Amino acid sequence: MKYLWRLLDSMRVTLAWLPIIWRDRQWDYVFLLKILRHKLLLMQRFYGNERRAQLENAQQNALEIQRVIEVVDRLIADEYLGAELESHEARWGVSVINPDYRGESVLMFPLATKAEQAQALAEFREACKVSDVTRQLDWVKLWRYLNDKAQGWWD
Repeated sequence: MKYLWRLLDSMRVTLAWLPIIWRDRQWDYVFLLKILRHKLLLMQRFYGNERRAQLENAQQNALEIQRVIEVVDRLIADEYLGAELESHEARWGVSVINPDYRGESVLMFPLATKAEQAQALAEFREACKVSDVTRQLDWVKLWRYLNDKAQGWWD
């Protein structure tokens, strides 16, 4: 009976992973994040299950894993620049390709006057830098969470 249960459980686990593995590709880090997210989601469900509430720190583990999933979701969505550009676009408009590009900026901002174009471009570049830093901080946060917490989730 024990072997039958293991076989059925292994089949259940395989079926849970099949869609993730089926869509896996080698050319983008997002696929790695999706695999990690799926594993974390399975772990969160395991610890969040009422039948396992008696396990030591089960609810705490589920909350910690949820925090990691939120970071992974932000990295997968990769909307850091969009969030930074909202106020920039409200002020200067959505950037467009400069049709008269001759040594000037390849980008143009429709709500900016010719004199303001340099200021709009500088603010655009700053928004890009801030979004890059925010993305990097999320990567650091992800690995720090995993480094600090992951081993405790199995104890």
